[in-house]
Amino acid sequence: MSVQNNKHQYLIFITSLLFFFPRINIFSFGDAHTAGLRIDDIILLFIFISLVFKEKIFNLNVSKSHLIYFSFVFISFLSFFFNNYYEDNYLGGTSILYPIRYVEYFVFFVVGSLIVNHSSFIKIVLYLALYQIIIIIFQYLGFFPAFTSTDGINFSVVAGMTGGPWEVSIVLTVCFAVYVNHFNKLKYLIYSFIIIAVLTYINFYILGSRSSSITFIVLTFILICLNIKNYCHNSILNKIILTLILFTSFIIIVLVKPTLIESNSDQLNIDCEYSIEKCSNNMVLNRSGNLIKLDNYYLLIDFYKFVRSNVGEEKIPIGRLYNEKNNLNKIALINFSNINNVDLSWLMRTEKWIYGVSLWQDKLPYSIFLGIGPGAVGPSFDGSWLRLFVENGIIGLLLIITFFAHLLRKNLFNFLPILAISLNMLFIDAFLAYKSVSLILFILGYYTSLKKNVNRKL
Repeated sequence: MSVQNNKHQYLIFITSLLFFFPRINIFSFGDAHTAGLRIDDIILLFIFISLVFKEKIFNLNVSKSHLIYFSFVFISFLSFFFNNYYEDNYLGGTSILYPIRYVEYFVFFVVGSLIVNHSSFIKIVLYLALYQIIIIIFQYLGFFPAFTSTDGINFSVVAGMTGGPWEVSIVLTVCFAVYVNHFNKLKYLIYSFIIIAVLTYINFYILGSRSSSITFIVLTFILICLNIKNYCHNSILNKIILTLILFTSFIIIVLVKPTLIESNSDQLNIDCEYSIEKCSNNMVLNRSGNLIKLDNYYLLIDFYKFVRSNVGEEKIPIGRLYNEKNNLNKIALINFSNINNVDLSWLMRTEKWIYGVSLWQDKLPYSIFLGIGPGAVGPSFDGSWLRLFVENGIIGLLLIITFFAHLLRKNLFNFLPILAISLNMLFIDAFLAYKSVSLILFILGYYTSLKKNVNRKL
């Protein structure tokens, strides 16, 4: 037994190290995809072979989680072969690398399930978060480069040891979800305040990812609620004190809010992405001036009508339709014309989503079941849930939902990590990026196997 545990420790150590190193392609496959052969792939191949021989992946008593996940992988392969005879479209083309990646990612799930010491798991996750924060600070100060998935080595980007700012922000929120799971007691309150303060600054002032910032706010709210629950447990006096504090805070917010809105109205009505010279230091605020305006909705509807009215024609960037100097003679089809009232991030996502859905719609009815093929919407689609549906059909989407639901039933500790990744999947390719998918599967693998490893120290 000790020899087997030592072998497991070796696999856990090697696999965990991959979280701390950047993703660097040895060589890439074509121009349409950022994926390529990496050193990680070679290491994971040997780990995969080792796990196969140890019967940890393909054994006779395959767990339901394995079965559901590889059913999704099978559907992804099937979608690729079914759609492979089509020519590449204006967003991208199908690639077998995508389903192969998901097989590779599952190694992290299996290795996570081999961890038998709770403190080892916590150390891996928290050390990873601390490491990413240190790298982020060095990159922010210009002392260290980022190894981005699109621009290679870059000194002007803050990405930690991931492919981009959006990916490192997902990694930090998933790590924070683990922290909330295990450090929601009052005795950790000081550490919680420090961590919340650090992550607030990084998310809002350095990285600027709104999806991850919202996820961070949700997790922080849950952490506060759990601390309140512990504080008020069986204590009437504490409940009264807390009620007074909350009531006083509410009164202060009501009295101060009008003044803040009046003094910052000009700032809030300016989207920093269009007027960079008038930005404040808060990146999330700068990018969100036009986020909740109805023009974003009108843009989505109008652009969908435009694309469906010009099926079969070349892709037209959405920005050209709102350029007064354009000569397309098609602007009459769109009622909305003031691009400055639209959130720029929403503008770019609208273009990708509408063209992706249009391609899916052109291949109905079979596309509703198998989609248009993995990779067909390109390497960046900015929304994993929609990508899963468009590329792998309703079957692939439901299998991932079933996979998450099954893991929740196995262990409720999976709830916060799944919540974190799911919120990010709304507007980011969070379930495609290497670092975020490998980390979430590693964490879910550990939590799912908690009941199996009876010797685990909790």
